[in-house]
Amino acid sequence: CHELFGGAGSVRKAATQLGKSIESWTDMDIEYGGVNHFAWFTSIKYKDTDLYPLLRDNVDKFIASGDRSFNWFLMKKHGWFPYPGSRHVAEFMPAYYNVFNKDLHSKPPFKFPALRDVYWLDKARRGMYWVFRRMAGPLGPLLVPSATKRGEKALDMTIDWKNNDPRHHVVNLPNKGYIPNLPENAIVEIPGYFKDGKMAGVKVGSLPGDIADLVRPHAEQQFLTVDAALGNKPELIVKAMLHDPMNKFIEDDDAIEDLTYSMLFHEQAWLPPEWKEWIPTAEDLAKRKRHVEWNDIKTVSRARQVKYPVDPRIEAKAFKCDAQPL
Repeated sequence: CHELFGGAGSVRKAATQLGKSIESWTDMDIEYGGVNHFAWFTSIKYKDTDLYPLLRDNVDKFIASGDRSFNWFLMKKHGWFPYPGSRHVAEFMPAYYNVFNKDLHSKPPFKFPALRDVYWLDKARRGMYWVFRRMAGPLGPLLVPSATKRGEKALDMTIDWKNNDPRHHVVNLPNKGYIPNLPENAIVEIPGYFKDGKMAGVKVGSLPGDIADLVRPHAEQQFLTVDAALGNKPELIVKAMLHDPMNKFIEDDDAIEDLTYSMLFHEQAWLPPEWKEWIPTAEDLAKRKRHVEWNDIKTVSRARQVKYPVDPRIEAKAFKCDAQPL
């Protein structure tokens, strides 16, 4: 899931409104890079004309349009357009997604949706399991959908792999100098193509300085997350959680550590069995300064309550629609 097509479609629509007759976003020459769900167009051209100056001069009307308004706002602030959906982009930017502006999605001009409701995600997951079981049964051949070329080009990619066709696709690969100012071997989102049965990346070049500074902490986070997943040590998990930019925003290491152990306790059914040797028991959890009990999260309304308020001084870092100019 990269959402480049939707983001490029929004740019095409905007450029068309400004007098550029662009039939399809595929008619534009675009360059891009970043990490999955937090990637940016570094160049947008149509018939050798750079569209960025035109888009920047008219960005206010696109912020007000309601079509990826948050993305246009970020382009006004940082100079470049992030192409994934607004909610995905906001998940990487703690100043916009935090307890102090949790209702930002309902206020103009952004209106990016709230995070997905876990209750309904669980219902959907169970429903799909039911469908998959039926597909595995006698009626399977009638239920399995046929392959299509819709979506994010999985079928096209398969055909190109088979035919060794070097057509470009949006891919995520270990960074081998493709984006020099992001960490080597971090997984980056870039154009790629098949060569001799393997995916080869296209060198994107360095991201613009401001954008690189936004993306880099999340690229660095990947290494800590992998170490935590493979290390079977609680201290590695805590270390990864403390580094995560969304967690660092609240400036309270003790609170993040307590939260980490509560998450481990409640999610242990999906974690490696050997981790149970050090995942805290309910009794151990209760001894911590902050802990989340089952009753705290058994309903949606309870889960949304703030049990341990963040230091109110942190609010100064949160973006406020009413207080800050767009």
